Amino acid sequence: MLVVVQTAMSLGVGEQVFLTGAPDELGGWNPAAVPMTRTDDNSWEVVLSLRTAAPVEFKVTRGSWATEEVDAAG
Repeated sequence: MLVVVQTAMSLGVGEQVFLTGAPDELGGWNPAAVPMTRTDDNSWEVVLSLRTAAPVEFKVTRGSWATEEVDAAG
């Protein structure tokens, strides 16, 4: 199954966005497992081929659980 995940996130130069979750192709909840590609100033995307028909769970991170669900104000 081909899955495309897109998100909008305004980050500075050199900052990165990642995808993590279950199944294992999503990194097993490692917050820096699957890097996303910046497609323009505020857009990020990753295309994955998943080998499961089971439910998919995921989160978008900035590479660490310390910054997960945190806005620019902290």
